[in-house]
Amino acid sequence: MKRADFGRTQANRLGAGLAAGRVAQAVGGCIQSGSMTITALLCCHENEPPSGYDSVIRQITQDWPQLLQQGEFRNIDVFTEGEADSLSVEYQEPATGFRALITCSIAREPFEQTEELLPQSPLWPAAEPFNHQHAMHVIVTIDDVTHLNATNAADGPTAGNTPRLAVLLSQMLVSIGGLLRSAFAMMWFGADHLVPMDLFTTMAKQVLPRPMTTVQIGRASCRERV
Repeated sequence: MKRADFGRTQANRLGAGLAAGRVAQAVGGCIQSGSMTITALLCCHENEPPSGYDSVIRQITQDWPQLLQQGEFRNIDVFTEGEADSLSVEYQEPATGFRALITCSIAREPFEQTEELLPQSPLWPAAEPFNHQHAMHVIVTIDDVTHLNATNAADGPTAGNTPRLAVLLSQMLVSIGGLLRSAFAMMWFGADHLVPMDLFTTMAKQVLPRPMTTVQIGRASCRERV
């Protein structure tokens, strides 16, 4: 199946470039040593304003209070709230050393592959139509940069944190989706099927931190990026 091309429009290229630049700056340029990356997206019926760091953290606190008990978030954006269509946040757990960079980027256009994906989406109700002309989609990416901590900066990324990344990405999707009144579908890259947003939210709150295999099965989106 054709993979998504995030750079197929000028807007997507600009958003990706800004996000990558802020992430590289935040880790002192060490991102070149590679990271484990996991990605999903949300489809929204309407064009909606971006949510800034404060709004996202308030929603996370409401949805997943244990995240704030286990770790801490840090805003690494260079933009003020609501100014840009992308957001970068660092999450770190001092007790375990786990560290991740979370990037959210809005593409103000439909995700073009939904017509191809819908027939292979077992969780999408057969009687429910899909809005292929939705106004925007939100790409949420998490990079595991635990190996960039000072104690093991020479090590490369491993697959050992993949389950933890999957849980964190699922939690971020629920909270970001909660801020978007018109979010109606999500897709986990690698699993490549569409899931209704309300169903995904219900499943996440019932299943996490156990694996959400019905959503993530067949996942090939966790890869080493150099």
